Amino acid sequence: MGVDLEVLIAHELTAEQVFELPERLSCALPVFAAMSALCAAMEPRWPRAVPEPWTWHQLGIQRRRPVTGPARVRELWADGEPVILEGAAGLTFIRTKLIRLAARCKLAGFADETCGIQAPIRGLCRALAHEVGSTRAIYLPDSGANNPFVNLFPEGASFEEAVARLTAHQLPARDLASLYPLRRDPDGWLRGTGEFAYFIDDFQCEAASDQAAQ
Repeated sequence: MGVDLEVLIAHELTAEQVFELPERLSCALPVFAAMSALCAAMEPRWPRAVPEPWTWHQLGIQRRRPVTGPARVRELWADGEPVILEGAAGLTFIRTKLIRLAARCKLAGFADETCGIQAPIRGLCRALAHEVGSTRAIYLPDSGANNPFVNLFPEGASFEEAVARLTAHQLPARDLASLYPLRRDPDGWLRGTGEFAYFIDDFQCEAASDQAAQ
């Protein structure tokens, strides 16, 4: 139970480059290292997690219309359907301008830095963004009653358009902890407030801050 984490990353890949992604991501050492770190962090709650090769998803529409070449990628996009990759981190939905990672992670656990999965997930998102030529990611809830962010990004929406649509609802969260605000109920237990937020991660700014600290 609970709301899962969704991640959005920009891309400008062609259908040919998208078709090459499974092999490219499987061979990219930074991605493999990030996947290994994430699997290690998830091991207590997800014992079978291993950094397996990325593959095309074999269920749903891709079972009927398997991705066998760039032409199939273009056909799916033309029909408003994403192409879907499967990896140890979860399903990765690739639309014409946006990549959506449906992470195998609850939003509450990601927002709470003490759970130990926030840094590994950010590391994987940074590695994925680097591979597709992007520098930012958006973290947000994937579901929830009255969640204003659900189905907010139509086919063809760019990263900047996604930011604009989100900002039209509310400003981004100040920090990752604000993604899942908590309050104490009458019995003294900490519970989610039911409020929704999103956070924009700028990996270039983070790298600049790390260099300045050194």
